[in-house]
Amino acid sequence: MILRPITERLFREAGVKEGMRVLDLGCGPGDVSFLAAEMVGASGWVIGIDQAPEAITLARNRAREKGIKNVDFELTPIEMFSSPIRFDAVVGRYILVQIRPHSFSAALDQHSASRSVLPDRPHLGQSWGVPIVNSIP
Repeated sequence: MILRPITERLFREAGVKEGMRVLDLGCGPGDVSFLAAEMVGASGWVIGIDQAPEAITLARNRAREKGIKNVDFELTPIEMFSSPIRFDAVVGRYILVQIRPHSFSAALDQHSASRSVLPDRPHLGQSWGVPIVNSIP
């Protein structure tokens, strides 16, 4: 709850809005995915990915309990993620300590997740309380 206002502001300022498709890297129990799902509304969609089976199970259960229907969770490491869906935004909160290199943009450049994001769309990372907004290219 403490981080929600900061993350919500970052998303709003970056242009996350109704109807977008959002990819949440390292989604954990789903907090960021749920916020994004709320912001994109029923006409949008969010996919959260994480490599921890327990996190994905918890996120799926929480989505079911909350009745959130525009979010899905997939068990996969970032570097193995592949999707035919082209996303409008990719987001991640506190994942930089989990991936190498410790740069959101560099990590996306190296991983297949970057190929799933539409050109000139936001790549949003928040780590250690410092928001990072990058647009690639």
